[in-house]
Amino acid sequence: MILGRGIAHGLTAALWLMGWLPFWRSRHSLNDALAALAAAGLFVVAARRCQSEGPVPVSIPVLAVALLLAVSGVMAECTLPVALALVLVAGLGCRPEARRVDELRLLALLTLPWLATDGAQLALACRQSAAWATEMVFHTVGFDVVRDGTTLTIGRQPLAVAAACAGLDTLHITLVAGAWLAGVLRTRRLFWLGVIALPALAWLANTTRVIVLGGVALTWGPDAAIGWFHDWGGLSVVVAMFTLAGGWVAILHRTEAVK
Repeated sequence: MILGRGIAHGLTAALWLMGWLPFWRSRHSLNDALAALAAAGLFVVAARRCQSEGPVPVSIPVLAVALLLAVSGVMAECTLPVALALVLVAGLGCRPEARRVDELRLLALLTLPWLATDGAQLALACRQSAAWATEMVFHTVGFDVVRDGTTLTIGRQPLAVAAACAGLDTLHITLVAGAWLAGVLRTRRLFWLGVIALPALAWLANTTRVIVLGGVALTWGPDAAIGWFHDWGGLSVVVAMFTLAGGWVAILHRTEAVK
């Protein structure tokens, strides 16, 4: 099946717009959308960089699966199926360069805020693991720690790893920033090595913030931990994430240069 370039681009845009319906219906904050919008901008740039001339060949089975995923996702109020549909059509009209198409498909996956709409269980797992890591750190340095799910009592100081501390927004930003930084890597192997490490780096940055907040609460009291330090702590996670992701990609790039 052959499509005109305008029709192929229109199809991609229509699927992307469909993917925002569950987000707006669930009334998530605008902050949850910023990383997805940044990924959409990077996707457009990457698509222009690798597009070929002439008509666009399309596999009918792939197109049918993409449309089925998109429609089922909207009906079920889930964004991830629509994002997967975008992944399937992301390479339409592009030159078959595996490395560039991989990058394009990763960006397509990130152009929709599916972590915000569909990530409830992942968010809970992130909170529980952050609470567990915080328990281990304070127990190791000699504090009496009692943990009940995502709530800790360190000495006599309570510390709750609330829903806002799940770090999914940080994860999305990390993946988008990492995909952008990994653009300097020329081989598929190093590109995916760079990308695969990003969720762990996001978890590390967010969990470090929780541990530091616990230390602030113990040292200066709960008011300090929930005040300005808590608000600026969110920015510190983003800074730490960029530092970790940038450092990791730089190491891989240096390895690539040596070869």
